[in-house]
Order: sequence, then C-alpha cells, then structure tokens
Amino acid sequence: MMIARRVIALAVSVVTAVLTAGSFLATDAAWTDSSYVTVQATAAGSTDPTPIGPLTPGDETIIGIPDWNVPDENSWGFCSTFTVSTESSEPVTWSVIIDMTRAPYAGATMQGDASYTKLRGMWPAKVVADPDDDSQALLVGESGQETVVAGQPRSVGICIDNPLIRPPGDSSWYDVSVEHGTSWGAPEACLDVTFTGKQDLDTYPFYFGWETTLDLSEPLALLADAGVTPDGIAWSPDPSQGYNYNATALDDGRVPTKYRLTSGLADSIRGTESFTLTACVRGHTG
Repeated sequence: MMIARRVIALAVSVVTAVLTAGSFLATDAAWTDSSYVTVQATAAGSTDPTPIGPLTPGDETIIGIPDWNVPDENSWGFCSTFTVSTESSEPVTWSVIIDMTRAPYAGATMQGDASYTKLRGMWPAKVVADPDDDSQALLVGESGQETVVAGQPRSVGICIDNPLIRPPGDSSWYDVSVEHGTSWGAPEACLDVTFTGKQDLDTYPFYFGWETTLDLSEPLALLADAGVTPDGIAWSPDPSQGYNYNATALDDGRVPTKYRLTSGLADSIRGTESFTLTACVRGHTG
C-alpha cells in the first residue's frame, strides 16, 4: 500500500486541518472474506504490512488482535478496541490505516460529520481523513498520546456511533429457501422466504446483507385456478421502507409476479443466523 511506504508522522496542526477539511462517504464495495481474527500485525520494516480485516498498521506501528465487540443485533453502534505498540526503543508516532470500503466501516462517514453514521476514535485517539486516499482514514493519537515506545502499548478504539445498512454479502455467504407458508390456498397463498448465514464468526464476525428474487407465479396460479382475483400482497414483517428490507416489483402487473428482496438495517444476518419473511398473495372471488 502506498501509505505504508511513507512516513505517517502527522504534526498536530496538519491533523487538525485534515479533520476540519470535510468528510467523505465510503463506497459500498462488495465485501470479501478476509482475515479478521489473526495474529498481531506490524508495519515495522515492511513495505507491505499484513492487515487485520479493514485495519493496517502505519509505519513503525504494531496492532494487536482487535476485540470487535459486535452487538447481538444490527440495531446500534459499537466500539472495537485493540492495542498499538512498536518495536522501537525511541518514541514513534503511531497510526492505523482504516479501509473505509470494507466491513464494518463501509458506508460510514468521518468523525466530525453531522451524519447519523459517523466513525470516531475512542479517546485518546481520533479518526482523520487520509490526505492521499479518500477510500481510507487514519486513526491517530491526540492529547499527548501520539507516540508509542517499545514495551508501552496503548489501548485505542474505533466507534461507529449508529448502525449501518449492510451491503449484500457474496451469495456463497448464505442460503435462500422458499417454502409454502401456513396459509396456502384460496383466497390467500403465502410463501416463507428464509435467509440463513454460512459464515464462520472467527473468519468474518460482522453483519452482512442479503438479496434474492422472489417469484410469486405459484401462489398467483393457485388463486387463479380457484377462481380468485388477486388484490395485492401482504408482507410480514412489513418492509418498513428499508428499516427491515426492501421489496421492489420487477414487473408492472396488478399484482407483480416477481420482486427483488434486499436486506435493510434491522434484518442483516451474522454467522449462521437466519431471517424469515412471508409474502401472502390475497384476492377475492366474484
């Protein structure tokens, strides 16, 4: 990485200027499996330091294995903590490079931004923009905590103040099953759609989204054979404009035949968790 080949000894005045210069919104790049739980990573003497998930040590910096502290539901923010240290017997300015395109930070905005989902450092650290790469941010020390020396690690952390809508993970991360619901017959025929994660939490400890195309041809045909005219679709839970999930019609029929289903904020899954929604086609006779 370019930044690992340069000195990240930012003077306090430069850091302050970067922080107040503005914020950016990270892209929702597709996520891939990577090492989130591994040995400590260091940039000392290396031009290609090994990252731990979205975190890469800056020059002369060693980062310990993070405690990600992921909450039980994707409904609130959280703070991930770890140590920074060095092998140098002389004080060095520590830094950690944050990849803002990768989980759990994809979609977050910078510390100091007025948005709902801003990223910030736990004192005595703060998040600042990387002046050379707007897809990255830097975690640096402040208030006299800018340096480390061998044998004296510092505990630091990165917080997401509020939950993020997680982009869909790779299709290999989860299974999708569609089954007849409890109600299956005129005048209502339902389908249960279940998304089940297949991720090892030691490999990928974060929430991820899902998506699929739901075909309602079967329940529509069942009602038609029974002489029932479809009136509409009842969803459970309600899509709630993205707080739960999004259901987007893919055709313009009175009752669309196909919908694109995409996870929202509250129904992301993690590890081997599952989420089920129900789509009921309803109609009338006569």
